[in-house]
Amino acid sequence: MKIKPHITHSTFVFFAFVFIISVISIYAPVIGIKIDYKMIFSATSLLFGILAGFSISILWGRQETVRGVLNSETAILYSIYFRSAILGEKVQKKLAELIDKYLITTLECPLHMFETSRDDFVSIYTYIRELKVNEVLFWHRNKILEWLEKDFKNRVNTTFHAKTMLVPYLSYSVFLLGSMLLGLIIYMREPTMTSKVITIMLSSVVFLVMLLIRDLNQMKLWENIFIEVGVNQIFDVLGKKRFYNQTLLKLHYQEPKPGETYRTIVNGKMIEKTAPAK
Repeated sequence: MKIKPHITHSTFVFFAFVFIISVISIYAPVIGIKIDYKMIFSATSLLFGILAGFSISILWGRQETVRGVLNSETAILYSIYFRSAILGEKVQKKLAELIDKYLITTLECPLHMFETSRDDFVSIYTYIRELKVNEVLFWHRNKILEWLEKDFKNRVNTTFHAKTMLVPYLSYSVFLLGSMLLGLIIYMREPTMTSKVITIMLSSVVFLVMLLIRDLNQMKLWENIFIEVGVNQIFDVLGKKRFYNQTLLKLHYQEPKPGETYRTIVNGKMIEKTAPAK
């Protein structure tokens, strides 16, 4: 699997903004600096910096929490599969089928929609719980159930964090202050090339911060998290062909190896494809 840089909607918006701000900064009439606007600029910059930093801290912490939970789930699924070998080859094969189905459903839905794959997860738990085992294997079965219960709580926690967004008045304040700051930066520039270049750079940074907050708030980077925690590698352990989400393929978040046969879902139907050989 090879992860490539991709161009998102925010990237297009950002470069369009840079182009527009460059045209305005270079060709629009220059009014000059006013002493009152210096004070307003300082206050706006301070407030924007505080609120933007606070927002990014909250949202980045949420994303790290989600990443940690998914890392934990990956480790738990590995452990469950290998531990199930003690319960017998038949049990391990059946469990591989159930885990495979659960992972595919999980990769096909956003992080905040655990209810979509919840039934598949419960089917894993139900299968293990209803196994008839002797006293020797009883502890191993209960250990697997304990791991599954822990993972279920973690996934519910992930759903909660993924759905949690900035309170409206905080996000509105950040974007209002950011817009004011952009206007002041443009208004206060001087008729020199140095001032115009600084205007372009400073405006671009402020706008990038606003885009970062928006993307973090809306969990637009959820695909990256699935890749980072190595979900697809579990398919290798299960002896299944890897599964690639169509959205991830189109955005070039990940690509199959040359000549690799993989699974994907197109128009609601599971199909197998073979990546072109280089």
